Parts: sequence; structure tokens; C-alpha cells
Amino acid sequence: MQLSNTQVSTDPSGDVVRREQIDLVFRQLRLILGVDAVAGSMLVVFSLVFAETIHNGTYLWIGALFTSCASFYLLGKSQINISSDAQNVEYRERFLLAMVVMSGLIWGCTWWLAPVSAQQLVVAPKGATIIWFCVMLANATIVLSVNQKLFLSFAIPAVSMHIAFCLYMGTRQDLQIAGALAVILAFSTFMASRIGNYLNRAILLRLRNIELDLKLSQDKEILEQREAELVVRISREEALLLEKQDTDNKLAMAAKEKLLLLDAVGEGIFGINNVGNITGGKNVVVGFGLQSVAAADKATVVQCQTGLFQPGRSTGPGDPENFIQMNGLPRFGLQQTSFYLSHR
Repeated sequence: MQLSNTQVSTDPSGDVVRREQIDLVFRQLRLILGVDAVAGSMLVVFSLVFAETIHNGTYLWIGALFTSCASFYLLGKSQINISSDAQNVEYRERFLLAMVVMSGLIWGCTWWLAPVSAQQLVVAPKGATIIWFCVMLANATIVLSVNQKLFLSFAIPAVSMHIAFCLYMGTRQDLQIAGALAVILAFSTFMASRIGNYLNRAILLRLRNIELDLKLSQDKEILEQREAELVVRISREEALLLEKQDTDNKLAMAAKEKLLLLDAVGEGIFGINNVGNITGGKNVVVGFGLQSVAAADKATVVQCQTGLFQPGRSTGPGDPENFIQMNGLPRFGLQQTSFYLSHR
């Protein structure tokens, strides 16, 4: 039986998987932007509460963060519930790349809240700016790991901005912080790769399940169609069998009637019955036979038929031997059978 030929994709780097990755990030757009806004607000509140000196960069930084979150949410909210296809996948991917790059740059500039050397790490909010940044890097490792390009677009700008500031300050403590951030970036990239592999595997399995469900649905439709055709075929065969049986019954009845007719006819005339035996008449011969004999009188002739077919017998108008010769009939060696001849 020919079933459907739907192919199941097994390429995890294909366009279908890529579109699914982008859709997964878009479905978390509110969460991503919301976490950014809440985490930034908590950092600023901490700075305002505990910092001995409030730098102007604090307000500039929180303003840039809120503006970025609001702008990308307004631009992307119409895309949240839309699935990616061949026409819009490029636009949706570029939108996400721009969003994560901007977020990475902003979180890489948390030192704006405390633009001092790491020598004052214990002075608020210097330590908080580094801790909050590491927390956001870990968050990106989980949320953006489904697409390696998106994760690196966030992590590399963010870590690069912090390392650049530390190198600019140039103190021993700042260089230690720069080295630690480089190690954190490498570790986060490794973890994001591992998590991304598991997530992509789950996406691939989900897509394969969808395609298998589609294939099974198509095969089910084909089987139902074949089953319907089989039922029709069986119905036709049953109808043909009934028709054949009816025809056989009619033929059997016709053959039986023929046998009865042959048996009945064989009782009155000489000839061969249905099984090939020669029949002898117990009754009278039909009128046209008597007319052929041209009997002189209307008397009934009763005679043993063996005498009729014996050679050398005197012939006459009513002699059967003369009747056989005149009509070119075959000779039959019938014995012990009487017949009656009558004519009109």
C-alpha cells in the first residue's frame, strides 16, 4: 500500500530550526525587557540609597535603559505572536540583534553609576555595578543561549565595555577585574553553548514530532480512503456473487426443464435421449409419420418392432422398413418394444 512520502527534517541548522529559535526569543520579549527594566531600577535604587555620592551618569544610565526597553517593546510587541517565515525571518532576527546589542552596551556601562577605580570596590555602588552586571550576564546565558549569535551579541559588547573601562583606569585591582570578567565571558559562552545544544535538540525533537504527526495524519487519511475503496470493492464482489448465484440457479432450472422435456419426448418417439440411449415408443407415433406411411386404412397396427426392422420382410405402404428407406432414417436394433400406429 502506497503511503505518504512526507520527509522528516533532521538538520538542526536548517532554516526551520532557525525560525523556531527566533520565535522562542520573541515569545520571551516581555520577560527579557521586563527583567532589564526591573534589574536596572533596583541597581539605581540601591545607588540612591547607599551611595555617598550620586554621579550624573546614574540618571543618564537609567534613562538610556528605560528608553531602550520601551522603544524595543513598542516596536516588537506586534511581532510577539507572529511566527517567522521566509519573508520576515531576516527582519525579526535583525530586530533581536539590535535589541540585545543595545542592552549589552547599556549593561556594559554600569560603571557610569560609579566611575571610579576598583580600589574603591567596597564603596557603594562600585561593587553593586559589577555584581548586577554579572547577574545580567548569567540571565543572558539562560535566555539567549537558544541562539548563539544573540548571546554573543549581548555578552561581548557588555564585557568589552567593562574591560575597556578597567584598562583605562589601569590599577592593579582594575586589571584583576578585567581578567575576571574575561574568564566569566569564556565560562558563560561555554555554558550558553551547552544549554543551547539542549534547547536546540528539544526544538528539533518538537519539529520532528510535528512532522511525524503530519505524516501520520496523511497516512491515516490514505488508509481510510483505501478502507472505503475496499468496502466498495467487497460490496461489488458480493453483488456479483449473488448475481452469479442467481444465474446459476436459472441455468440449473433451465437444464432441469430440458431434461424433463427430453425424458418426456423420449417416451413417444424413436430417437436418442439426453444420455445418448435409443428410446422406443410406448405410445402412438405422431400423425405425420402415419401420413408418410400412407396406410390404406385407419386401423390400428400393433406389431413387435423387432419385426419392423428385420431385413427381408415384405414391404408395403405401411411397412416400417419401407418407411425407413423412403425417409433415409438410420436403422435401430431395438427389441422387445411395441408401438402403436394410428393415422387419420
